[in-house]
Amino acid sequence: MLVGKRDEHQVAYAVVELEDARSELRAVVPDAGRRPRRTAAAGSNPQSVAAALELLEGALERLERGAAAARGLPVSQAAQYLGVSEPTVRAWLKRGLLRKVPRSKPLLIERSSLRRVHSAVSELRARGQVQGMTRRERRAYDAAVQALRGEGCRAGGKRLMASAGDEYPLCQRALYGAWRMTTAYRTDGSIVIVALAKHAEDEDPAATLSEIFPGLSARGRRRSEQPLCCEDPAAPPTMSPELERILFEVFGA
Repeated sequence: MLVGKRDEHQVAYAVVELEDARSELRAVVPDAGRRPRRTAAAGSNPQSVAAALELLEGALERLERGAAAARGLPVSQAAQYLGVSEPTVRAWLKRGLLRKVPRSKPLLIERSSLRRVHSAVSELRARGQVQGMTRRERRAYDAAVQALRGEGCRAGGKRLMASAGDEYPLCQRALYGAWRMTTAYRTDGSIVIVALAKHAEDEDPAATLSEIFPGLSARGRRRSEQPLCCEDPAAPPTMSPELERILFEVFGA
């Protein structure tokens, strides 16, 4: 049976979505007798989830064997999968956040890089929400939000670092304990909280942000070397049109 390019792309899209589903199921299946990391869906149990995962693994294996030529998605379907526009997908390609399939014509985007960016986008959308905080931590967050309303970028904390070593137009403020709040400043004067997450030795909120914001370093500066977010609230860090578009499409802001 002959398979056209459109069919190959549909198969690749199905494989990407099935890989996402497998990752979600693996997160709730006990490993080596341990308890699930998350509570399974209502009405399910670890045994039924494990059985579903086994069926999914088999189906995905067969589909991948039949999808040898479908190594990636075209820009239009990549944009649909990631929930952003085609210009944003092309910008991520240009900056290396997404990878193209070598020698593909028309251009295809590798499935692995699509899934990595999709995971980062989903995580960041969730990180903009206030959850998992103690009362003291929530009070610190509320105070920071109030300071932003009154002082603008002067209350944004410190500037994040670009991969080239200079300053990036995102700021991060330390809250109570390990909590960090990352903010962006739009040209219309509004302030967007793009991430609210804990900083740990093995996890830096900037690392996830660098998966979708081109040119942002995944590593931070030493505290003594971090410049202020701004000195004049009337002159916040300026975002390029490209970054403004990403901010709008990913965070709806």
